[in-house]
Amino acid sequence: MEQADLILTLDGEVTLDDFAKAMQRFKEIVTGLKNEVAPDARIDWLIDDLRKKCAIAKVKGVPATDRDRASVGRIRDAYTDLGQRAAKGEPLHNAEAVVQGIAGLKRLINGHVKSVTLGSEQKRYTIKKTTMFSPAKVQWDTETFGGARGKVQSISDRQYLHFTLYDYNDDRPIPCSYPEGSKDKMRKVWGKLVYVEGIVTRDPDTDLVSSIHGISSIEVIRERKAHAWRAALGCAR
Repeated sequence: MEQADLILTLDGEVTLDDFAKAMQRFKEIVTGLKNEVAPDARIDWLIDDLRKKCAIAKVKGVPATDRDRASVGRIRDAYTDLGQRAAKGEPLHNAEAVVQGIAGLKRLINGHVKSVTLGSEQKRYTIKKTTMFSPAKVQWDTETFGGARGKVQSISDRQYLHFTLYDYNDDRPIPCSYPEGSKDKMRKVWGKLVYVEGIVTRDPDTDLVSSIHGISSIEVIRERKAHAWRAALGCAR
């Protein structure tokens, strides 16, 4: 019986938490595509290979019956086609579960993970931090225009221009990518409290900001001096 390979690669220093999230999104994508192109097929997806360093996961589809053989190939083709369209920023005409799976994989590109690659042994396509998606049928409620307040740290132009914004409320690191030609401006705001505005990605479980890209503005916020509130005591009787 025909077997089909589906490959997911995380390039960079991959933590166990990132890998677990990637496998969950991988499963959501494969299941979603199976429901789209072969809803009645019975297929077992078996782990065929796991490699460290770049965290390469490979699964093969084993059809339960001869009638399911063609379905395995259709799912493989749908998976590689999805990777190609996502990598090129083309419209994704897929169900919400599939598009959200791709969005979840992109959120894993956080500085430690440099890129995500989808495909098969024959064709592979890479999604980078700067890759922009165009969902055609669904709106991502996890990615909207907004902003976050915090202190700017860890400015770098390696791989891509980015910095870390430490959230003002809980000191949580938020990866941010900034436009080309902004390096001098970023040096001036390093270590300062700022409000960053752009395309905000939120964690679907906590609704907290997880990253910001497409930044439109960075405004410095004047910090109050310690005990400045004492100056207002005379206003109260």
